[in-house]
Amino acid sequence: MYTTPKKLKRSLGDIADHLLNGIKDCDIKTILDDSSDIINSYIKTVIALPVENNAILDNVCISLSKAEIYRRYARNDIPKDIAEQENRAYKTLEKIQNKEIMLTSATDEQPDTRVSVEDRVFNTRI
Repeated sequence: MYTTPKKLKRSLGDIADHLLNGIKDCDIKTILDDSSDIINSYIKTVIALPVENNAILDNVCISLSKAEIYRRYARNDIPKDIAEQENRAYKTLEKIQNKEIMLTSATDEQPDTRVSVEDRVFNTRI
């Protein structure tokens, strides 16, 4: 899962209480898992899974999940801004898949090179 139910609820703002009234946290986690599976299907060809603590994927997961909440619990009445966020999320995933946006995992990172520095004092004039 690329984000948390708490972040998803916070992203819905003032309408969260009304929209999520009667919806259990396990249902929200299911939506987040489904969105994470969609993300994984896009990115698994370009980076080793799982990818942890990535702000881009966190944002994409929230956008996909918000749209899915409206599909499941608001009779598919998706507001225009939520639909646009979902479209941008899919475009971002396509860019990741086409390697226009590069993601790195913690295992891909190279250790820092060790460098030693000596103090040198020059006392001559040119």
